[in-house]
Amino acid sequence: MSAKVLSKFVGTIYPMYKYLLLLNFLLPSILFSQNIKGKLIDSDGEALPYATVQLLDKDSSLIKVEASGVDGSFQFTELEISVYYINLSFLGFQPKVIKLDLAKEKGNIGTTVLKPQSTELQEVTVTAEKPLIQVEPDKTIFNVDKNLSTAGDNGVELLRKAPGLQVDNDDNVILEGKAGVNIYINGKQSFLQGEDLKNYLRSLQADEIESVEIITQPSSKYDAAGSGGILNIVLKREKGLGTKGTVTNTITFGDYARNNTSFNLNYRNANYALFGNYSHFQGSSTNFFNIYREQGPNVFDGKTKSKTSFLNDQLSVGGEIYLSKNSTVSIAMSGLMNNNDSKTDSRTLMAQNDDFIIDSVLLAPNRNESEVENYTVSFNYTYKDSLDRRLSVDADWVNYQSIALSNQPNIYTSPNEAVVLGQIINAQETPIDIQVLSSQADYEQKVGKGTFSTGIKASQVSTNNIFDFYNVQDGKEILDINRSNTFDYEEIIGAAYLNYKFAWKKWKMQMGLRAEQTLSKGDLQSVTQVANKIVERNYLNWFPSGGLTFQPNRHNSLALTYSRRIQRPNYRNLNPFESQINELSFRRGNPFLQPQYTYNIKISNTYKYTLNTSFTFSYVSDFFAEVSEAEGERISFINTRNVADQQV
Repeated sequence: MSAKVLSKFVGTIYPMYKYLLLLNFLLPSILFSQNIKGKLIDSDGEALPYATVQLLDKDSSLIKVEASGVDGSFQFTELEISVYYINLSFLGFQPKVIKLDLAKEKGNIGTTVLKPQSTELQEVTVTAEKPLIQVEPDKTIFNVDKNLSTAGDNGVELLRKAPGLQVDNDDNVILEGKAGVNIYINGKQSFLQGEDLKNYLRSLQADEIESVEIITQPSSKYDAAGSGGILNIVLKREKGLGTKGTVTNTITFGDYARNNTSFNLNYRNANYALFGNYSHFQGSSTNFFNIYREQGPNVFDGKTKSKTSFLNDQLSVGGEIYLSKNSTVSIAMSGLMNNNDSKTDSRTLMAQNDDFIIDSVLLAPNRNESEVENYTVSFNYTYKDSLDRRLSVDADWVNYQSIALSNQPNIYTSPNEAVVLGQIINAQETPIDIQVLSSQADYEQKVGKGTFSTGIKASQVSTNNIFDFYNVQDGKEILDINRSNTFDYEEIIGAAYLNYKFAWKKWKMQMGLRAEQTLSKGDLQSVTQVANKIVERNYLNWFPSGGLTFQPNRHNSLALTYSRRIQRPNYRNLNPFESQINELSFRRGNPFLQPQYTYNIKISNTYKYTLNTSFTFSYVSDFFAEVSEAEGERISFINTRNVADQQV
């Protein structure tokens, strides 16, 4: 082919290639950036605020649920091009269902009028019914038992459908774009973290959950920990007299089948109540993890796939004694047993940086087994009188024990993996013991036109972590004292708070201040560590919070909220143990990790029921994240460090 013909051919094809390349980038954003929005009004043209708006798939399965804004507007974002049904409902009005095909129609369905329900009854009995979604000044409540489409869901699947929440592929909960969400169970903080918390949520069934409270800007009453807000999961408790029980079994199918079985039994009379619950959850999940790094003259391209099978059993029992019409004492005990079996296959291509010619391959088929036992005992005393004075005293004890065993052959082969060049086999044993003691007292009463509340809290966390590293030779495990260590960590937090909220004419205000004193001590015991064995900290933090709402007329509503939050490193991030991915890549904690602080400001405005605007600013100081650190020309460690400040 001549140069002239080749030049003409390239000149013809290149513009087409540019358009194809542009289409390749734009097509995914087009397919997954469709929005559906609309507005609800009554027959008189008045907006219907806080109406329930359900987005259903073409097979009528629930995708998401939201509440309409104060102007009656609603919106669903980042949708695929497909057929959807929008179910619109408001208490006292006839519900309406709208079918929408985004491939043929625009996502703006405009203004929808709901007609009032009209019934003629000679004798009427009025029963208060909770809507699917309740929007309150300080939180949004998702009433699970009002949504039939959640039947059969586990706790994680349920949270995917809750308004304002996102759950990523690793089952991490994200609230308003922020991770670090604190999970509460029946108003008490859950001390489970990481995979243990995810497994607990998976073991819950939607039928066991009464509601989910979504608190984006927690008041000073709550712990300041958690930059992403608070989720309070309220479990069902039988309120009627007599004995009642339920048995539920759910099987779901995806990449792997999952089975969830639960049994509930409740008894209640005029003087006391007893309850018990047992649940069993069994299933599997897969995860993928890739590492590409250039280190000195070497290039490492690693891909890891893991399959984890989990078996969870949970038992909880408790009771309440009604001392008087104003006083109640309750005690609850629970136990969680979790067994995980993980098989991980890691394959790393090793080459020279110049031309990326593969010279060898590292295969690391890893096997991990872990057992977790978590026990909790909780005590509560509550007093409430006719003057709305309320006193609550709580005490909690938590014991968490786990042991993880891993066996990892590291096999070096030729580029085609036909010849074994060498082999190193390692084994690890990591028992962990965590003890938590917590007590608090809260008091509130009416003061003037508002409500004043105050309280104190003290908590202590003690952890003991042992890491034993073994070299396997001729089938025998030999302890490597240079790579084994023990890490003890203790954290004590004392807190006190004040809070006041009131409404006056067109104004609503809430303001509070919380103080938290933190004392912590980390003690690393290792043969190879001769310095910086003990890390101690003692610091006092103040956490102001507040909100102001002004509604000058029916067409305008202005709101301003502010809060300061803290996210302390979890115990595993502080633990300097090395978790081996393969012979070349490791994870290890950082005992010197500092907490990060988040400052949140949100301004919102609604004008004439047609224009909604909001501005949220978050500033994070001492932001910590995972970073990869090189050691020599071959080894790398994934570590958590305070990297910088962040603005969102």
